[in-house]
Amino acid sequence: MKTNVISFYHEFHCLAGACPHSCCRGWQIPVDEATYQRYQSLKGLRGYSLRRHIKRGEPHVIRPVLFRCPFENSDHLCQHQCNGQTELMPLVCRVYPRHSVSYGSFTEVTFEASCPVIAAMLVKQRKRLSFLPYNQTVDPVWVMENEDEDFLDFLLRDREKILDFLWAKERPLHEQMQAIYAYTRQENDWISRNHMEHLPEVVLSYDPTVQGDYAIERPGGYAFYPIATIDRMLLEHVDYGNLLLRSPKLYRLIRRYDRTFRKMNVKEADVFFHEKILEMLATDPTLEDKYRSYYSYNLQQLYLQAYETYFVLRQTLLATLYTQLLILFDLLDYLENGRVSDEKRQSEVLMLLEIGCRHNPKMTENLFWVIRNDFL
Repeated sequence: MKTNVISFYHEFHCLAGACPHSCCRGWQIPVDEATYQRYQSLKGLRGYSLRRHIKRGEPHVIRPVLFRCPFENSDHLCQHQCNGQTELMPLVCRVYPRHSVSYGSFTEVTFEASCPVIAAMLVKQRKRLSFLPYNQTVDPVWVMENEDEDFLDFLLRDREKILDFLWAKERPLHEQMQAIYAYTRQENDWISRNHMEHLPEVVLSYDPTVQGDYAIERPGGYAFYPIATIDRMLLEHVDYGNLLLRSPKLYRLIRRYDRTFRKMNVKEADVFFHEKILEMLATDPTLEDKYRSYYSYNLQQLYLQAYETYFVLRQTLLATLYTQLLILFDLLDYLENGRVSDEKRQSEVLMLLEIGCRHNPKMTENLFWVIRNDFL
């Protein structure tokens, strides 16, 4: 099986005990079947201790203790790893922050930006990233189960087509995201009706007449998702279950968001958001390429996951959401301080976003449920 890794793969070096954030804290840790069976086979107190920290039911996940993994030691490291028992670590922990997905004939490896090292690397990106061949094997944590190789070939070509369009940079990022949304929504219509033969007819264009019914015309261009929709996501879903204790910095960001927008009506909020984004980008024009790079990176991570579901629109909607949230959180800092934050703070904000909105599969489903009900 071929392995392709993201282009900055070899630049990553784990900080281990010097890391300012624990890998084991603040997210849902899945236990793969092989590791779960290993726990089941262990006898005595050791086996019991491992099994009692696994939640009942499917999928198998670690039961946290005060929002942290019970196997995290006082140095904020994994006690299994420190004891030389890496076989007791769930696969996701063994490869983290690597994000490895198998598509049958090949595996793609990117990184999770919930890791502070990766977040710091990503906020510096102002360019298109690519995949490079890797001559070592990386165990896939996720396996896409499908044998429709023609569709996989289409997704690979389509992803490159979208990225080419994005990095041509002919229009502002918000217009590009709108065009990509309209394009993938038209594609999704044909795919859902099992008319793949019509996919070559779909055109990726800025022209609203080509975008047809899926052209979005609203006063706040960077508010791809209206602030009313973002409200529901942040205030009803992300801010849940003692967020102040789990992630006090993310909690404070959301409270600042609420104070900033709650007195505005829907139209005022969208226009304010868009105008203040333009003001922030004028202060530091390189930021737009930072957001373009993050959006592009999300598409590289997510787009091929439609191989299993045939739901290409979902992937672009999630990539757009995560990018809009990153822009929003950076904007909140800008409004608070009257200037663009330094890279250290920008990387912290990205890490908080990734931990709070992407590490929990149930959270992803909840956010997408809001998109389906409020937006589609």
